[in-house]
Amino acid sequence: APPITPPLAPFTFRHIAQPEAKAEISGHYHPKARLAGQSKPCFLADAKRLILPAYGIYTGGLRSHEPVLTTLMAKDALAILTGPRALAIPMPR
Repeated sequence: APPITPPLAPFTFRHIAQPEAKAEISGHYHPKARLAGQSKPCFLADAKRLILPAYGIYTGGLRSHEPVLTTLMAKDALAILTGPRALAIPMPR
């Protein structure tokens, strides 16, 4: 499907992140990261993109260190873990 570019330009919203994209917000991979032995849904963020976590209990998640995510995200990307208080950490690789 073509990207949807609503009046929120310059952001582009798409289901699956594209490597060449800029100012992109996407879902599909629904990342998660492990901290202190516990896996949590997380946003992945860098200067080019934001990948959204899953919110439903029936939606899985892809660990942030999987190759598809480490290839998409910049070396300085953050994982922002969800919970009662958001916690930003360097993206686990």
